[in-house]
Amino acid sequence: MQKWVGWIFFGVFSAFAQQADYFEAEPIVVTAGRFPMRLAEISRSVTVLDSTQVRLAAHLSVQELLQQAVGVDLQSRGPAGIQADVSIRGASFENTVVLLDGIRLNDPQTAHHTLNLPVSLDDVERIEVVRGGASGWYGADAAGGVINIITRNAGSNVRLSGGQAGFYGVAASAGFTSSRHQTRFSFERRHSDGYAPRTAYDLTTLFLRSRLSLPFAALDLYAGVNDKAFDANAFYSSLYPDEWEHTRAWLGAGRLTWRKKNVQLSPLLAYRRHFDDFVLDKARPDWYRNRHTNHTLSVEWPLHLLTPYGRFSFTAEWRREWIRSSNLGEHARETLGAVAGWQRVFAGQWDVQAALYGHHHSRWGTRLWPGAEIGRRFGNHKLYAALHSAFRVPSFTELYYQSPANLGNPALQCERSVSGEIGWTVQRGPMQAGAAVFQRRGRDLIDWVRNDVKEPWRAVNLGKQVSTGIEFQAETAVRGVPSLSRMALHYSEQQSSKDTPAFQSKYVLRYLRRQAGVRLTQALSRKVELQWSIQYKQRRNEPAYTLLDATLCWSPGDWQILLRGTNLLDIAYYDFIDVPAPGRLFTAELKKSW
Repeated sequence: MQKWVGWIFFGVFSAFAQQADYFEAEPIVVTAGRFPMRLAEISRSVTVLDSTQVRLAAHLSVQELLQQAVGVDLQSRGPAGIQADVSIRGASFENTVVLLDGIRLNDPQTAHHTLNLPVSLDDVERIEVVRGGASGWYGADAAGGVINIITRNAGSNVRLSGGQAGFYGVAASAGFTSSRHQTRFSFERRHSDGYAPRTAYDLTTLFLRSRLSLPFAALDLYAGVNDKAFDANAFYSSLYPDEWEHTRAWLGAGRLTWRKKNVQLSPLLAYRRHFDDFVLDKARPDWYRNRHTNHTLSVEWPLHLLTPYGRFSFTAEWRREWIRSSNLGEHARETLGAVAGWQRVFAGQWDVQAALYGHHHSRWGTRLWPGAEIGRRFGNHKLYAALHSAFRVPSFTELYYQSPANLGNPALQCERSVSGEIGWTVQRGPMQAGAAVFQRRGRDLIDWVRNDVKEPWRAVNLGKQVSTGIEFQAETAVRGVPSLSRMALHYSEQQSSKDTPAFQSKYVLRYLRRQAGVRLTQALSRKVELQWSIQYKQRRNEPAYTLLDATLCWSPGDWQILLRGTNLLDIAYYDFIDVPAPGRLFTAELKKSW
């Protein structure tokens, strides 16, 4: 299988090398940093999943789309993103900051709930993935990287879908636009009887985005709900396979953006509430049942200045997190933070960024976390280097959870790490490519471990760890090759200094040792497109596997008919220990847009 995948890479790479007929593409602006910048100005590893990839995704959820980005490890406990963890460059899923239009979504109870997103694929314009440590810009939890989901602000549609395993879905959105006002509302409902015993689910999302243009500023309002109930087949322990869970996440936020000449002020107020009802054994719901409700209230006050000496950013932020739980008890913590950042381009060739984050936590005190990046352009090529410090605080679950299957640890310390990378990028018309060598040195990494399958998982600090890796990505639009309109490939490989532990690791040491992907888009006719996606993955000390997905799209006018197939080779594999992943699944979709 590895040889077969290698030949595919060789063929696609040869097509890149021979590609001569190209056209100019629009500059891509990335907003995942504190400064919105063109992709060519960024001196670190970035991937942008654009609207075409969203439209032709073989999967049904925003969560699953993330695995198309190099260095991203999406571990799913079921289809359609019913519950999934996302990690970047081998850092744990607790070390990824997830943003929705710049609004932080990380869950303080556990990052298992961070991807309980209030949006569907229809709401997404693009997704930006910034790899590597970023606590200098975003504070806690950014040791692996940052994901920013950019939502649409216009457009309406109706969508019906169905498929195997009793799957059906219905979705609708409506957009209203006037000279001073834009509002878009969306709804989605999905159900499945399950691809295997104890894997059924129900999911509902509601999302509202509204922008009001005032005489002196712009006001953006957000509201959303994600509600799902699902059978959790050995999600948290093989000792109790008949688990069940119901979660509900609410989001409300408002941002006021004021600009005058070279000054921009955009204060943000955000509130997120998450409810979790968990049953360890569905046959005995009252034997062991947990109900948790956590809240996050945050205020950010960013100020951006454009001066002859570069762009400056100053952000003050306050965050309060609290939880009331039948298992974890009642706890609260507060964070005060301040970010100072600077970015400048010298002589049109050099670009420099620097950031310093000052962090005060009600339990762990005050620390400073710096970061810096520098890049040099040589025509279409660019060389860059980045060095960032990062940290994260333990979740409420890691600190206080107690069950027959999992034991938290109130004595846990904060994780700390320093990550660096050296990279190269090139842009020539629609072709973009890049490569990087990276390393992360971590200390007091938090993981759940056990010595035997009959033991419960225990939360511990692992001590020191060094992770080193390489990655490559390339993508281009194509002309002159029959039926082929777009192609992309990526590869990453990494290794940890703790590859032979004397215990079983639940998360930290189950990273992807090797990951490769090829995506080919064919224009079979003016109205018919076919996209193929091949993913090769190998976890530490586990067998490699290859996944093949495909999407066939027919677009007559404002209508779309899509046929999707995932895991077409029907490969048996595990994203999580003891949780079999879905086999071959087919879905069909009818969509009307206006």
